[in-house]
Amino acid sequence: MHGIAAYNRTTTNAAPNEQILLMLLEQAIRNQNRAIAAMEEGNRSAWSAEIHNCRAIFLELVGAIDAEIAPEIAKNLQQTYGWCLHHLQEANKVGSADQVRSVLRVTELLHSTWIQAVQKWYEENTSPVLER
Repeated sequence: MHGIAAYNRTTTNAAPNEQILLMLLEQAIRNQNRAIAAMEEGNRSAWSAEIHNCRAIFLELVGAIDAEIAPEIAKNLQQTYGWCLHHLQEANKVGSADQVRSVLRVTELLHSTWIQAVQKWYEENTSPVLER
């Protein structure tokens, strides 16, 4: 098991920032889906752990925002991530799978939007490979 963990750490440490962002959002989506399933099963400790992990991801994303690059986008992201954090906290308190589903829809939208943004950035900032 140590080998797999070391590989995962190396892969993450070597990944570009945009790839890490996408991986974090993908993990948040998995956490939310597992939280919903645990809520439907009535497993409070499982849903609480999944929501805790998901909130940690959103806190990391908030901390990574660089407002100097694009202040308006940064403000919108802070508000969106804050909304997600709040609703996950409330969902955890009352065991509301519907609230988690609302956050999940936003997280999936964020993920797909970031994929498009990253693809566009790569298209605009990488030169085509010359054929030999």
